[in-house]
Amino acid sequence: METIMKMLKDRYEKDKDIQELTQYIAGEGTNKEKEEVFYIGSKGLDQEHDKAAKQIIKMQRALKKNNGRRMYHMIISFNTSTKNLLKVKAVSKAVAKVIYEEGYLVYYGIHTSTDNLHIHFAIDSVNYLSGKKWHKSRSEFMSFRNKVLDCSCSVLASRNFLGSDEYSAWN
Repeated sequence: METIMKMLKDRYEKDKDIQELTQYIAGEGTNKEKEEVFYIGSKGLDQEHDKAAKQIIKMQRALKKNNGRRMYHMIISFNTSTKNLLKVKAVSKAVAKVIYEEGYLVYYGIHTSTDNLHIHFAIDSVNYLSGKKWHKSRSEFMSFRNKVLDCSCSVLASRNFLGSDEYSAWN
């Protein structure tokens, strides 16, 4: 099972950009008739896209970190043989937990509108623990990427998935 993670290069520099990203992830963006969203979640934020965006904007303003890149947009995409939505939901929750434990607020949604199930993550660029912006070196980013992919693959490979203690911890 191949899983791909990519970080989009968009900078999301304006309040409107943050609102539009969370709106898109929730399936409420300008192409909402084309987007199919199975699940929406968050860590440290409200699950309503407009409230989550407002929380991010408010915190960034309070910390005077509302300039430059304000969000990261990460996508995890699964190959076409991955069809188990409950496992993908478990992956989304586990990856969000990894991101949150690194100190970043995250809003995410599972999209089912293509042949490949995929999860969009909106990651706040400001670390809620330190108040500093995300500045990762290439090696730090690769370590983060590997942690995310390892987490994804271990959840997908789990044989005792339904009813296991591991799964119930993600609910």
